Amino acid sequence: MRTKTIVLLLAIIAVTIPSCKTTDTDNVMKPSPPDAAAVTRAKMEDTKDKIARYYREYNKYPKTLEDLSWVNSGEKYQDAWGRQIVYNVGADRTVRLYSFGADGEVGGQGEAEDITIKFNELDIKPSLAEQVGKPQKKWH
Repeated sequence: MRTKTIVLLLAIIAVTIPSCKTTDTDNVMKPSPPDAAAVTRAKMEDTKDKIARYYREYNKYPKTLEDLSWVNSGEKYQDAWGRQIVYNVGADRTVRLYSFGADGEVGGQGEAEDITIKFNELDIKPSLAEQVGKPQKKWH
């Protein structure tokens, strides 16, 4: 009887343990690649340049980062930790790009520190073609 109880108990444990593991990986701090913050800043600066290019073409900001697909189709606008870069245009027409660092949460220090890039249309420089008065090639 005692052996049957132990076997039954082991079977219950074997079935229960796998179902206890968490599947929410978004809030788990992922290991950082070397220079993750620098990689993220570079990706955000590149995204800023694409937004500026869109603005020069259409005289408005894109509604979402997916609207930039005409510049680079299929690109995922993610930070070095694989999380979506947050895009926001405020009422004052200031654009903000955010990455919430390694932990994916607001605030933090070190690897978990948030990264923000802020700009507006005054920061968007005209293209070289616009500077010299030549017609700019249209993107389709």
